[in-house]
Amino acid sequence: MKDARALLAILLLFLLAAPSAQAQSNKDWRGDFQSLRKAGAALKSIQADFTQEKQLAILANPLLSQGRLLYQAPDALRWEYIKPMPSLLLLHGKKASRFNRKDGRWVPDAAERIQAMRLVLEEIRLWLSGRYEDSGVFTTELVTEPSPRLRLTPKSPEMAKIIQGIVLHLAEKPGQLEKVEIIEGPKSKTILTFHNIQTDKPIEKGLFSKP
Repeated sequence: MKDARALLAILLLFLLAAPSAQAQSNKDWRGDFQSLRKAGAALKSIQADFTQEKQLAILANPLLSQGRLLYQAPDALRWEYIKPMPSLLLLHGKKASRFNRKDGRWVPDAAERIQAMRLVLEEIRLWLSGRYEDSGVFTTELVTEPSPRLRLTPKSPEMAKIIQGIVLHLAEKPGQLEKVEIIEGPKSKTILTFHNIQTDKPIEKGLFSKP
């Protein structure tokens, strides 16, 4: 169960950061949950680079990671850490797999961890479709001042021990996020920032089923 919660946190980081290129009216898309839902429903695919910054009180400098993500609606996902420690997560339909890079090759992760990834798939689909307020794990609040953002608070005490909260900073472009902050404790935080985002472009299907 602990592995499932940890994987949920990792997947949540990337999945909630998924942008949509769907054009909307002049009305600010960040004003209500209905607009957020429309932006998520319009999403077809994502390709983006990301940087991850892990802040801990015991560290003088944050831990930095770089990676690449691919998503094809409704349920194909490739989340890859490139630096400093290569690892790979694949979701394709009901099939989930995870790999670590060892001695120049991809080595499959333990079966129980793959099972844990399947447990969070339904929750992920809600977020990808823009239905943040329908989450069974987090209570979601939309805040517009001083800047538009979503605040997610764990519903269960057990989840709150792992993640105290999540803040999604909404960009001006419909469906996109500027950054995602995961607050794990008073002096522990993970920040993901996405770059070179491309949406609704074809992605080779094989990239979601093999390293």
